[in-house]
Amino acid sequence: RAGAQGSTPLSISLTAQSRCLLNSSVMANKETPSVSLAGGCTCGLVQFNLSSKPLFSVFCHCTRCQRADGAIFVASAHFPDEAFAFTASSAPHNELETVGDMKLYRCKQCRSCAAAKLDTGNWALRPTQFARGADDMVLNWDILKPTAHIFYNTRVVDVQDGLPKWAGFPRSSDRMNETKEAA
Repeated sequence: RAGAQGSTPLSISLTAQSRCLLNSSVMANKETPSVSLAGGCTCGLVQFNLSSKPLFSVFCHCTRCQRADGAIFVASAHFPDEAFAFTASSAPHNELETVGDMKLYRCKQCRSCAAAKLDTGNWALRPTQFARGADDMVLNWDILKPTAHIFYNTRVVDVQDGLPKWAGFPRSSDRMNETKEAA
């Protein structure tokens, strides 16, 4: 099995065009000017609003996210508790699920995860669930795009995109190489 102890993870190499979408120069937003962001579940019954930029936006490889989303890694934008709010009409459609110490808010109809409340008190949201423009692109992508990989030590695949890789949370854990061979 790829990613198992002693095995070599698969490798993903992004194209130049994909790398242009990713900006590795900023890990955390030091300034938090007023910004209005909105998003929700896949069917739109559960919606949320945010009043600040993310604290940071990353690709998460932790085993909780892998299990909760059924994915090898996920894009995750982290926001302070006071910046996040479900809309009033969302309450009857929300269903709480717990994965470890993470609380997932899923839509009762489409079952997609609209938001996750972490044990840190912050909210983790998938940038792909934010409002989109007429071109179907995520609005405000410039402030939502991931700028690093976290919990890279539990990755299933190597990702060679030039972004910083961290064993845990950014700047509070060891920095890692992109591949096991480079270690």
